Amino acid sequence: MNKSSIALTIESLFNDLKTDKAEGILVHCADWGTNVRLTINDILVEMDIQSNWDGFEVSIIDGAETQHFQIDELPDLLQILNLS
Repeated sequence: MNKSSIALTIESLFNDLKTDKAEGILVHCADWGTNVRLTINDILVEMDIQSNWDGFEVSIIDGAETQHFQIDELPDLLQILNLS
């Protein structure tokens, strides 16, 4: 997947939510990976996403705490964030 298709996929995922509300989506693609910042249900969420052999490594930054996840495909982001 190239940078622009990754950015479009991420933006589409959050724009197409049925139950939850995402606002202020910022997707920045760089050489090292993708940084995503948005507000979901009035809560600020920041993620770093890096492509790897197994899919994508996702780091969700919450203040001083960072959670790491491995996902196969970008739509799996919704599952780890418990969104629909």
